[in-house]
Amino acid sequence: MDKPLREDGVAWPEGQDQERFVLYQALSLARGEVIRGRATRVWRAWRWDEMKLPEKDRSVFVIKDTWRDERRGVEGELYRKAELGVASYYSHGTVRINTHEDNTLFLIRKGVKPQGNPVLLELNQPKRAQTIAASSNVSEVDSAVFPVSGTSSVAFPWEQDHFEFEEGTFPPRNLVHSRLVVKSTGWPLLRFKSIAELLIGISDAIGGHQWLYNQGILHRDISHGNILLTDRPSPHSGILIDLDHAIAWKDYVHLTDDVRSGTLAFMSYEVITSNPYHISGDSTDLPLPISLDEGADPSSKPKPILHTSIHDLESFFWVLCFI
Repeated sequence: MDKPLREDGVAWPEGQDQERFVLYQALSLARGEVIRGRATRVWRAWRWDEMKLPEKDRSVFVIKDTWRDERRGVEGELYRKAELGVASYYSHGTVRINTHEDNTLFLIRKGVKPQGNPVLLELNQPKRAQTIAASSNVSEVDSAVFPVSGTSSVAFPWEQDHFEFEEGTFPPRNLVHSRLVVKSTGWPLLRFKSIAELLIGISDAIGGHQWLYNQGILHRDISHGNILLTDRPSPHSGILIDLDHAIAWKDYVHLTDDVRSGTLAFMSYEVITSNPYHISGDSTDLPLPISLDEGADPSSKPKPILHTSIHDLESFFWVLCFI
């Protein structure tokens, strides 16, 4: 890839290859403007070098822009390692402002440390409002929050945000501005043209999941939005995308806040509730999920169950049920 000059005319530092693209269609901007989270945005794009070609002759790419937790693996590295079963890898990298890595902890926060416990930000907290409104003693009600009419009764609750402090401390995580480029290879699962295409696509996606697992990668976010249909014959008619939550399962050290992941509607009941399934009969050959509370008191609150390949397979089942 060529290494063009920066806008100020200075060459990029050695080893930082750059390539220019033209974004021409937004695929996902739903979570692009958030204070907390990955703020993922996805576009279709053409290479700048091919813009002189007729549109039908240009290569099509998908560019994913996101803020990843630096504790997690790099999605692009997993794509490159996978090779098959997922969208075709092209390139990835970290966004830089001049020569500095674009991140939240140092470039944005400038190293400023938080003071005190974090604040719980929620809109129109109904439980608290109902509790106060149910009070029989008007003097206990904050008239600024609950205006009172000419009588001694509460007129209505004023839907105003109020902030409480969460228990415990959650230090801000450093989020790194990252980009991934893959070759456009398909269309969303929900746009299937026939039942046969749907079932073959899901079957091939499961095969792709098995391939990833055998390469040491566990996807952990199976949903209808992360399965693409392609125009290629089986076993490549259905592929997986989005390795944000994927892990190298053989040597991965689980983070304290990373024992479960996925899209809620398709996650395993066992992972969501931390209540293990009770399988009757001869199940000695099944790789049962591992609980994090081995030997714990049965009366205590259940600890999270580690996300395994079995839970991903259950997610495929929920995808089919949803459709």
